[in-house]
Amino acid sequence: MPAQKVAIYPDGANHPAAWVGGDDKPLRYEQRVPTYLIPDLQRHLFLRWNNQQSYPVSELTWLAEEPLVLPGSNELALDAGRKVEGSLVFLVPSEVMQQASLHLYDTNYGHLDIPISGVLEGAGASIEQLPEEVPVRLSDAFSLEVKGFRDVERIDRIEAGDGALFRIVDALFSSRVQALLDLQPVERFRLAIPTTQGSRFFTLHEITGRIPLGFYRPTLLAPGVRNPVRFVFRIPRALAEAGASGRLLVDVAGGMVAVPMGGADPETAPVRNFSASGDGVAVKVLQAGRVEEIPGLGGPLVGVEVVVEAAKGAGHIRLGDLIVLKNREFDPREAARRQEALERLWAEAARLPTKTLGNFAASGVSIVPGMLEPLVAEYLLPYGLDGESVVFDGAQRRGVLFFAIPEETEAGQWEVGSLSLAGLSQPVGEQEITGSLERMKRLTLEDPGGGWFWEQVGEVVSELIVQRHQEGYRKPGGLRAKRVALEADSERGEPVPAPAITALGSRRMKEIATLAELKPVFDAIRWLPMEALPWQQRYAPEAVLTQGWGGASDLARIAETVLNRNGIETRRILVEVTDRGRQALAKRAGLPAVEKEQLPALWYRDGEGREQVLVAPFMREAADLSGLILYDPGQGELEESAEKAHINIRLLVKAKGRDRQRQAADLADALAGDSDSLEEINLLSTSISLTDLSRDAVDIGYTKAAENGRILYRAVLDGPSGRIETPQGEGIDSSKYQVVGEVLEIGVDYQTHNRRRLLGEGMDITGVFHTLGINLPDLGGDSVQALQRAGEAARRHASGEPDTLSALRWLGRNTLARFIAAQSAYEKEFSDTLGLITGRTGRGRVLLATNRRAETPGSPLITTMDLLHPFNQIHGEADPRAASAFHILSGITAARIEAEAVPGGGGDGALRVLGKEPPGDATDRHRRRKPRPVHRGPQGQGLSAIASAAPRIYRAHYPISQQTGADRRTAPLGLAGDRARKLSDGVGSRYRRPGIPGGEVRR
Repeated sequence: MPAQKVAIYPDGANHPAAWVGGDDKPLRYEQRVPTYLIPDLQRHLFLRWNNQQSYPVSELTWLAEEPLVLPGSNELALDAGRKVEGSLVFLVPSEVMQQASLHLYDTNYGHLDIPISGVLEGAGASIEQLPEEVPVRLSDAFSLEVKGFRDVERIDRIEAGDGALFRIVDALFSSRVQALLDLQPVERFRLAIPTTQGSRFFTLHEITGRIPLGFYRPTLLAPGVRNPVRFVFRIPRALAEAGASGRLLVDVAGGMVAVPMGGADPETAPVRNFSASGDGVAVKVLQAGRVEEIPGLGGPLVGVEVVVEAAKGAGHIRLGDLIVLKNREFDPREAARRQEALERLWAEAARLPTKTLGNFAASGVSIVPGMLEPLVAEYLLPYGLDGESVVFDGAQRRGVLFFAIPEETEAGQWEVGSLSLAGLSQPVGEQEITGSLERMKRLTLEDPGGGWFWEQVGEVVSELIVQRHQEGYRKPGGLRAKRVALEADSERGEPVPAPAITALGSRRMKEIATLAELKPVFDAIRWLPMEALPWQQRYAPEAVLTQGWGGASDLARIAETVLNRNGIETRRILVEVTDRGRQALAKRAGLPAVEKEQLPALWYRDGEGREQVLVAPFMREAADLSGLILYDPGQGELEESAEKAHINIRLLVKAKGRDRQRQAADLADALAGDSDSLEEINLLSTSISLTDLSRDAVDIGYTKAAENGRILYRAVLDGPSGRIETPQGEGIDSSKYQVVGEVLEIGVDYQTHNRRRLLGEGMDITGVFHTLGINLPDLGGDSVQALQRAGEAARRHASGEPDTLSALRWLGRNTLARFIAAQSAYEKEFSDTLGLITGRTGRGRVLLATNRRAETPGSPLITTMDLLHPFNQIHGEADPRAASAFHILSGITAARIEAEAVPGGGGDGALRVLGKEPPGDATDRHRRRKPRPVHRGPQGQGLSAIASAAPRIYRAHYPISQQTGADRRTAPLGLAGDRARKLSDGVGSRYRRPGIPGGEVRR
């Protein structure tokens, strides 16, 4: 590539100046060879197989040793003179390979066809270059221009089916930023084709993800106008032959944007003379009659073809119970009573981690006498509508609702009605509704591998994500691209991953290459007997090497990892412990006695093919432990899963629809402590192994997301194993509920910790961000220094300041790390002085750091710290007085360093607040007074104040005790930025830009 004028952006991205458009100006220009960027390998690189079909890069690439594609990172950047090597995996049919070729689709520099085997017949799929059109602005950051479309009967070997065609739409995205456009296209894009009676809506077809440039998943966009994308919709041939091109509808904040498709649509006038209207919605019944049995829906059926209009400016409309069937038994008052009872039942079920009513509405049968609700049909039939169907703001949508009528009734005994529009009433005819298009079923592609296969892959990928994060792995040719929503402003900052608390252990684990190198490491690790089954791990290898001690199964797992890394197959077995063995174990732990009947061991063959059994925690071969253990070499593989922590996230809500005076009174009662009238709705329930949790902290946040015409509150949890969030289709409807608080329920080590908080005035739940530490390891001096160095290295690698989500993660981990480091130092000093053996072998730490901010002007960023379970355990028969002294000193110290752990170290903890009390009954007075906030951050309005505040890196100090306890010094742990924002799934920020609400410390 030749040197040319190149635009350089603040985040380090560079692109040819001729490509850069819009008003987002680069930092500077240089004369140089630009970076060659493939934004998304899954959209641009395909394998042609046997000259019949092309296959995109598979997610199985994630399993490769040097993958060029990772979850959320499909880009490949090549700098001049730099070679990038790695692996790509393609999933192809199980048939003999007669031909194979690679095809890179690049509309900027030209396509590339690479034969691998056999004869390449022709080139890859053509990309048509069409005339320029004016792009349609979708948001401040993005615009979209449709370049044209074409209709085809098949794509490779996949036929559209009888009476159907694939409509392939070519478009260009213009972007002001280089970012991962974080949205699900299937939820945000529709094709609307006009008819003489309203428009037909079509959903993005899944084959989009299997064609070059197909936009079916989040993808990287570069600044400028050179971001080609493709959409595929499956439409009836009759509509295509009618000559209608239609419009591409995009669901955006504030409504809907229509992007012209080019060409001339037949003359059609908007539908008028509606059957009923009101409250921003209008309905026209075109026909209602019988329908023959449809596979998947059953029969006897009644079909009701309608046109539904959402008034401009009224927002999207979800049909819900807008259209129902009624007969003479229907009583409106009884219907209202039953519906209210059903809503209460749903609210009660929503409090539970698992919904107990199942997919009740899918049956189409109502509990209201004389009324039928529509069957769930949109997923099955392209023309089908149901209660979850959406009409975009300002649009008219045509479709058919299906109802399953009781066999003992006739179609003519029913009439079309509504629970929302009193004027809707039209009889159902005995004749069949006309038009065969209503029966065209969706085309579902075969899932290669099947659900079980991908479930197994997901489990392995989760382990690899943890491992690579611990090792600080960087993908070959990768970029640090921030995730942005379609409607997002061009926010400053870039993603900067926070180092895991187990940075030292991760480094040491990576350095151990052989079992011989592991032996001296084991000699330095302290062993403590665990309260668990022999092979039930508690701490991950990285956590053990970070804190310098672990249980027998934890040590065995380290050896297993090293052996497997060297290609040595292992088998988990058990050995029996003799009396002499128990004495040796007690000596190993420094305890008077140890009661252990069995120990974990690893069977393997060494380099010379001899059978060996490595026994933990001795970490010696069985042949060297004569008289200490007994075992059966022929026993089978043993599997014992790790204990888990259970996390439930619920929101406290008030039902809307009541008069304002009553709502205000209820909310005032709740803030005063009377929250019996509040409902709890479960958003997320998950279980995470204690082993995974020992590797790093967990982040919890909330989003507002658009889904099927509703704005839903959802919860997002980012942990060591990846992201977990409220499932699609679930959440709290903001139009029905006002969120007034949250409940976090954490079940771990046979204890349940509940944290119930109400939101203060001017706060929104999307402005609350938690960092939760469960079973995190101790941090000694070496661990702290390693963590400090990892943080400094991460900042050096960042080309600019972190984005707000990254900063929040740093801030939360910094708070937890400061507390743990100080607590570890003090507890070691106390136990050494008192002659005690301590260690969290059955009850791990549970700590919660929360950052909140109100949206009202001048509200501070507030950090709070909750010590849900900070206590240590004493092992052996300790002197009761020494044990009591340890617990008292540990408790007082925890209360003190809790306040020092928050940013700046100037928080108000329990001891500091009580120390400021005047003489008298301080305890009673403290109960009555308003607690002080732990830490107040920058003043200002919303996120912008946090983003611009200084200093950019918090530096707090905590005590690091020396071995003698005589010389105490402080060391900085500058691991947190001060910018903050909510967790976002790519849709949440489209409705609002929440701040981080404030609150008070409450221990």
